[in-house]
Amino acid sequence: MIGCLDQKEKITTIGSFLVKIPIEPFLARAIIEGLLMEKTLSMKEYNKLDRKCSDMTEPVIEILCMILSAGNLFRITENFKELGDYAKYKHFSHEKGDFFFLKNIFDQFKLIINNDRRELNEWLQKSFLIKKTLLQVKDLVREIKSIIKQFNIDEKEMKIDIIKCKTKL
Repeated sequence: MIGCLDQKEKITTIGSFLVKIPIEPFLARAIIEGLLMEKTLSMKEYNKLDRKCSDMTEPVIEILCMILSAGNLFRITENFKELGDYAKYKHFSHEKGDFFFLKNIFDQFKLIINNDRRELNEWLQKSFLIKKTLLQVKDLVREIKSIIKQFNIDEKEMKIDIIKCKTKL
């Protein structure tokens, strides 16, 4: 279903990339799709965006890593549940939904992580966030970015893989 195997059940180019990314294959596929989209953008479209192509994939990686950690992201006890829910809403909510909510958390963390320790701890406390989880997300994002830098994506070969996988269904 996600294009890891062809009709003969041999690993595809897409599959060979997916196995290198240390997250669930269906989430890793979103990263591959982002990379493929970056590769296939024409220069005209690229210039319209006024940004580096890698700017498109990085937010996807960050959001996917945050999704994987979302269950352990907030420190909320029964005594402070309402306050914690309020803090989540006040500091991070986004009109476009949960993905942007998670992206807001990680963006703010990236900004504050380099500040002094006391300021970081105060921010974490008032936001009811767990430092260890955010540091794990940061490490996972760095690891995935490092891995995909090594990929040499051939968009024509990937499209052929996609066609082969669709004919298998």
